[in-house]
Amino acid sequence: MTDAEINRIIAIYVGWKFEPCQEWKDRFGTWGSKSKWCIAPDGTDQFIHSIPNYCNDFNAMRTILLTLSEEQVIDFMEWLGVDFPEHPSKIVRMIISSARQQATAFARMIGI
Repeated sequence: MTDAEINRIIAIYVGWKFEPCQEWKDRFGTWGSKSKWCIAPDGTDQFIHSIPNYCNDFNAMRTILLTLSEEQVIDFMEWLGVDFPEHPSKIVRMIISSARQQATAFARMIGI
């Protein structure tokens, strides 16, 4: 998957809205190009480029990871191990992983 695909998958999971819906129509009507707009999880209107770049931003990934339950963290760490089979230590995997590897593991964890 591309970075853009992974970023979009994670954004949808955490509440970003991209597809036209009644809320969208109420907000935008016929104004502007709807393909350039989205609705953030906090309900604010945002340009599509405002979506966090989870694949290249450790802070964006950290924000997501802080919301996980203990069980989800364990699951996430197992998925992260797919990229690091030579490192049995979950801590080492987390330390040496890139933001993209973390984003990919998260996407796998949520079933994509």
